[in-house]
Amino acid sequence: LQGGPLEERAKEQRIPFHVLGGGNRYVRLLKGALLMRRLRPELVNAHNPTSLHYAMLGKRLAGARVVMTDHNAPRTARQATAAELQ
Repeated sequence: LQGGPLEERAKEQRIPFHVLGGGNRYVRLLKGALLMRRLRPELVNAHNPTSLHYAMLGKRLAGARVVMTDHNAPRTARQATAAELQ
């Protein structure tokens, strides 16, 4: 939803990424839906429960796999295997 510390590194390495930005959640939802339909990503990574909603658009609209990185999860949280993400 907002740019982060890896944004500059992604630019340097020419890794494509998209930031939906702040503001009205309905505008973000529409931007996210249009982006997913246009790009048809194979994988969408979310970094918190709020951005997970937008990542799920990718799953529904483009058939993308979704990875959730919950930075607030306790270290004892179970990690999904690659097979579970398919």
